Amino acid sequence: MPKIESLLYSPLNMDEFRNFCIEGKPTGATTFEKDEDKRDMVGVFKWLTGWSVNEAHFFHTSQKDPLQLFIVQVQPEDVVERPWFRRLPFAKPRILFQPDIPGVDRQLRIDGLFGRQDTFLSMSNLFAGLEHDADLDARFAALQEDARAVIERLNDDPDELEQFFAALRGDEGTEAGKVFARLNFPSRN
Repeated sequence: MPKIESLLYSPLNMDEFRNFCIEGKPTGATTFEKDEDKRDMVGVFKWLTGWSVNEAHFFHTSQKDPLQLFIVQVQPEDVVERPWFRRLPFAKPRILFQPDIPGVDRQLRIDGLFGRQDTFLSMSNLFAGLEHDADLDARFAALQEDARAVIERLNDDPDELEQFFAALRGDEGTEAGKVFARLNFPSRN
């Protein structure tokens, strides 16, 4: 039985966040904008791929909806503990926001507000505005195919393979765009 996990976000601007998911923040053919930690802002698609997510489905409200929700349903491999499920050593739950996806904090509300409604609605009414985004699903699947081809070519070179995964995650110092160019991996979808 597949393991399914979800990530929920409240973007500042839905259209800009959707584009950030696909492309990240490229500044040129082989370069990306850097976040405060000097990590390449490669976007959500590449970041998920760098954490061995096999499949993802995307849902969101429209740009004009007063409630701004973006949900990613993912099916990860069990070989890696994902950063969105950190086991924290404290007894009581608390809100913690650490932007593991480079630059995502610039795209999201982090104050807990998902929008404003005239009335207090039930969860089913709140989520009624969510729509499946088949285009994002298809773009993510295409990126997965491209990544699998690179991974297959690099199976005999574990150092280069780890460099590829680090670039996909936007890890500090990887120069993701240059790694993608060297491996003939598309830096833009």
